[in-house]
Amino acid sequence: VIALETYFSYPAVGLLAGLVIGLTGMGGGVLLTPIMVIGLGVPANVAVSNDLLISLLVKPFGSFTHHRAGTVRRDVVRRLVIGSVPAAFVGSVVMNLLLDGNAEIIKLLIGVTLSLAAAAMVARMIVGRRSSIQPDDGEVGQARAVATIAVGVVGGVLVGITSVGSGSLMLVLLTWLYP
Repeated sequence: VIALETYFSYPAVGLLAGLVIGLTGMGGGVLLTPIMVIGLGVPANVAVSNDLLISLLVKPFGSFTHHRAGTVRRDVVRRLVIGSVPAAFVGSVVMNLLLDGNAEIIKLLIGVTLSLAAAAMVARMIVGRRSSIQPDDGEVGQARAVATIAVGVVGGVLVGITSVGSGSLMLVLLTWLYP
């Protein structure tokens, strides 16, 4: 039997998360996963899995909207995909096989990843925007390409294990690389 508050709390949480994701590009892992674990009592591995599935369904709409607006840089997307897609599979395998759904370790990793994302955001605010933007040519372009793939790898592994990082951490790291 499903409790009455379940009929209201889950859709309310989904509505809030969807609104934040739509407005900022982040919020699924940063907001939805912790709320499911802490607020709704969902086991950590189930919350991660559900958030990833929800992201799979929600993010294409945002992607399509940005594509139509001309704000997508395909070169950056290609670099991120090269690193993040295989790394996300690795992260998921690590979570399922090595961590064996251990809720306490997964909660700890979610907390660490959230802390990294928050620290990166604060550091980004303190450092501020660079005064000059270097073009993507020669050595600068090659270094950015490698760094972007590395951001994808880190983000992919973290997302595969915790569902946190695709918007919150990768967004901040990309604004450093592409101010």
